[in-house]
Amino acid sequence: MVGFVKRLTQLALIPVVYAGLNGSWPLPAFAAQSDVLARQALEQLPALQAGVSLDQWRRDHAEDSLTPYHQVLTRTGVDGWCVRSTSETELAPERRLRRIAYFFPPSPPESLTLPGPVDPVRLRGQCRLGFVSLEVAEADSQRARILGEATRRSLSAALGAADSLRSMRFWGAGSWRDRSLWTAGDALVVSAIKQWPRARDRDAEQSPATVFVLGLGTLSGIHFAGFTAGTGGPEQRAAVARHHGIATRAVEAIGLAALPGDAADGIRSWLARFGEDPFSPRPWTAEEIGRFTVAAERWLTLSAALPAPRRAAGLLAADLLLNELERVVTLGDPDRAALRDRFGAHGAAFNYSPLGQWFVYTRTWLKRALELDPEGRAGELAFLTLMELGFETSGTCKDQRRMGFREVVGRGEDWLRARPASAIEAELRLLVAHAYSDIVTLGSGGGYNGADSATFAAEVPRARARAIEQYRRTIPGIADSAAAREAWTHAWRLLAALTPARTWFYCIYD
Repeated sequence: MVGFVKRLTQLALIPVVYAGLNGSWPLPAFAAQSDVLARQALEQLPALQAGVSLDQWRRDHAEDSLTPYHQVLTRTGVDGWCVRSTSETELAPERRLRRIAYFFPPSPPESLTLPGPVDPVRLRGQCRLGFVSLEVAEADSQRARILGEATRRSLSAALGAADSLRSMRFWGAGSWRDRSLWTAGDALVVSAIKQWPRARDRDAEQSPATVFVLGLGTLSGIHFAGFTAGTGGPEQRAAVARHHGIATRAVEAIGLAALPGDAADGIRSWLARFGEDPFSPRPWTAEEIGRFTVAAERWLTLSAALPAPRRAAGLLAADLLLNELERVVTLGDPDRAALRDRFGAHGAAFNYSPLGQWFVYTRTWLKRALELDPEGRAGELAFLTLMELGFETSGTCKDQRRMGFREVVGRGEDWLRARPASAIEAELRLLVAHAYSDIVTLGSGGGYNGADSATFAAEVPRARARAIEQYRRTIPGIADSAAAREAWTHAWRLLAALTPARTWFYCIYD
């Protein structure tokens, strides 16, 4: 921190070159404001690193306007927040600094205890700062370049040399140029210029531009091209937990099938591939695909001769493995018809997705496993997996016609009534809670352009209450801590009278 303060005090000594300024610009005023973005970003950085509460922020920024979260406000690349705080400062006529601070739900306590009944507005005061956007719009792109360069120099003086961001996934990032990134403890700072040429302008250099600085804290969950604030956001942790859960389920299914050791070892060896990067998996070589196909076919052939419960387990294991590795095997590629035919000979079916130009495995082995062992452990795991999918396996949303949450509520509650001591009770209650929360989201204007709001608006109060009830009953009994923490945050949003940040079983194919 001492080094940071020392570099910060040097900002006043940084020279800025204003090459190309013409007489129409107010040079003294512009010069005085040349590092306004950097100064503002560095002033906000300690609060971002500390993740200050909304209540604390309001005490220092009483003039800001507050906006609760809604899905229609997430077209900025920032999602999952609970409240955003906005201010605008006039720097000169027709020149303003805009600051938006995004606050996110607090981290779950170790006990995962949900708050009791409390005023939702007071609960939102516990939200924590996780993302800050600062921007100045310039009518002239040349002046924007100068401001951008001054900003980068000032930030580098305080934070050290910048990393260059060559590629990234973020809303509107295709229009960014002069992108730079700094790591500041557990936070990231990004500076760039965004510019959309006006249709009537032939030369993009004459179009307006916006110079901006983004501050990313750990709660934002946003990562740029290998750079992540802190230890990664909930999206990354959830993806890793999901892969681990599927592998664990597949290992159990392999054990239930009880095939000879060499066959089990041959199929189990491919589970190690579950651990590869879930965001950018490497397509396999032809040799790898060939070896996997031979091992899978042998497993399926041997499973076909087993008694029904063990055959169900064999199909379940094969289903989990094939679905998880489908993309790296490139099984859905239209040119892979011969490979699909080999699996089709064992009962696998595929549905063509025109939007993705890809053949989707429709989980036929999974559904057959449930049919073969409806009262046994393999069938129980198959049912749980189908619940997690919202009973939607077509790849084109045609199974449940967008409304998978209805099937999850109906079949999940039926299962719980019929099997009150089921080993998967906690997992099923969690999925039912998620399904009720989907109704809250849709009835509150979320979903696809808010098109289903009128259909579900009347159901929102009951669905919110039912979701919270199920979350309270379920979260303490979930063995998977990552899923429990994610569920806690989801339930916290409902208690704070916020629209959920995602849907679980609402399927759109458009």
